[in-house]
Amino acid sequence: MFDPATRWTLTFDAALIDKDVVEVDPTGKVLSATAALGLDAQPQDEAVPALSDTMQAYGAIGLADEAAAWRADLDANGAPTENPANSPELTVITDAATMDTYLPMVNRMVPMLTQCHRSGRVWRAYYGNNGPLGTDPEEAGHDMFMLLEYTEDFADGGVAPPATDGETDDVTWLPAAIIHYATDDDALVQDGQFFYTHQGYLVFAMAIKTTGDLQVNRAWVIQNPDTGEAADLDLVVDGTFVFGTQTFFGYGFAFQPHLTGTEHRFFMSGFPAEADPRAVDRIPRYCRLRIHETRVQGVVTDVRAHSQVISEVQAMIDSEEEDFPEPTAVPVGGDEIMMTFRTDTGAMERRSYDGGLTWTDEEDSYLERELESSRAKTVLCRSPSGRLIWAFNNNGTRLNMSVIASYKGSAGQDSYWLPPLLLEERQRPLNTYPSVVFLRDELGRYTGKFLVAYDRGRSATYIGMSGSEVAVGTPGSTTWNELITCLVDEEDAATAVINTVLRYTTNPGVAVPA
Repeated sequence: MFDPATRWTLTFDAALIDKDVVEVDPTGKVLSATAALGLDAQPQDEAVPALSDTMQAYGAIGLADEAAAWRADLDANGAPTENPANSPELTVITDAATMDTYLPMVNRMVPMLTQCHRSGRVWRAYYGNNGPLGTDPEEAGHDMFMLLEYTEDFADGGVAPPATDGETDDVTWLPAAIIHYATDDDALVQDGQFFYTHQGYLVFAMAIKTTGDLQVNRAWVIQNPDTGEAADLDLVVDGTFVFGTQTFFGYGFAFQPHLTGTEHRFFMSGFPAEADPRAVDRIPRYCRLRIHETRVQGVVTDVRAHSQVISEVQAMIDSEEEDFPEPTAVPVGGDEIMMTFRTDTGAMERRSYDGGLTWTDEEDSYLERELESSRAKTVLCRSPSGRLIWAFNNNGTRLNMSVIASYKGSAGQDSYWLPPLLLEERQRPLNTYPSVVFLRDELGRYTGKFLVAYDRGRSATYIGMSGSEVAVGTPGSTTWNELITCLVDEEDAATAVINTVLRYTTNPGVAVPA
C-alpha cells in the first residue's frame, strides 16, 4: 500500500525520462531522481554454507576410527536387536546358469541408482516377479526377487552418452547379482538402496517382509564393485563380484542417503500404522552407515555393513497423516538439515537444527504450497555444484515426473527455487519413485550432468494415453513395465530448458494389435 500522504504530480520534464523513482517536495519541485526501483534483493548463487565443527568431525571419520566407533557402540549398547523370527537368510545368486532362469524380469518397479567413481560404473537395482504379464510387481505368491546390474555407458560422466529415441533401451545393463528368498514365495521383496563408500565398497541394502512378520532390512558389502565382472548368460560364465556376509541393517526401508563429508546418513522407515503403539518397523529413524572389516594378518576377509540410529522422528500419525514418510534429507549449513517426505496430503518438510538429533514439526513443503506435488515419494539431494535438486511428480496424481533446481548454496528457502523442468510429459501410464545420481568422469570430477531413474507402468494396461485401465491382452492395448533413466544437464534444469533431456527405456511396453 502507498502512503496516503504521497502526492502524485504529472510532469512532462524530459529530464525525468527513464527515472523510476522521483522525490518531490510539497510544491512538486523535483528533489532527486533515480533509475532503479528500491526492490528487495533477488536471490543469487552463493557458496554452500559450511557445516558446524561437529558435523565436519563426523564427516571426516576414517575407516579405523569408524571401526573403533562401531565397536564402542557394540560394547555400550550390544548388537542391534532383532526378533529371530524376522531374520530370513536371503540367497545371493551370481552364477550365470541360475541367473538365466530368472531373467528377464517380467514385472518390475522402483529402480535405484548410484555411481562407483573409481570406474564410472552406474549401478541399478530394482525388484519384481515373473508372474504373468500384467501382474502387480508386488503381488504375493509370484516369488519376488531383486536384480542388481550396472552399465559402463556413463563412465565418462554422461559427456558422450548413448544416442536414444526416447522410447527404446539404448543402455547396456549387465547383470551382477540376483537376491532371492527361496523359502517363501509370498515374501515381499521391496526397495533397495546403494551406498558407495570412500573405501571403494558398495553397500546394498534391501527390505523384505515374510508373511505376518516385521519389515526388516538386510545389507551386503560388495567388495569389488569397480573391478568385478558381470555374469555372461550366453556363454554361461559366472560373475566375479564378492559379497560380504549378510547383516541385519534395521527395520523398514532405507531411503536415498546424503553425504556429510565421507559419512553416509539416511532415513529408514516402514509401512504405515493405523494407531499407536506402532510396531518397531514403522518408526522413522535417522541413521548413519557403519562399515566393519574383518582382517586376518592384515588381509580383509569380510566386510559388513550396519546402520546406527541417530534419532527417531516424531510420529506423523499424531497429526493424522500417513506414517510412511519415505524421507530424504540434506545438510544445508551449520547443524541444520532439511528433510522432505510424503504424506496422505502431499509433500511435507521438517528441519533439524542440531545435526539430526531432534526435528521440528511437519509443515507443507514448497512443492505442496507452490507446485502440484503428488502423494508419492520425492527425492531431495545436494549437487556437487552447490544446488539443491528435487525430483518429484509435479501433478496431483503420479504423473509429470520433474526436477526442480535451486540457486547454488540455497538452504531450501522458497525464493531460492527455480522453475521446474518436466522429464515425463506422457499422460499414461503413471510414473513414480525417482532416484538421482550425480555423474563424475574418470578423474572423479562432476560433469554437470545427473541421472534420474523412475518406473513407468507397474504392469498397468491402457489403450492409448488416456482413459481407464483395461484387461491385459485387450486389442489395441499396451501393458507397461518400463524403467526410465533420464540424463539431465544441470544448467538446463536450472533454466528449465525443454527438449534437452535424454530418456532411456528398459523393457518398453508390450503392445497388442488392434
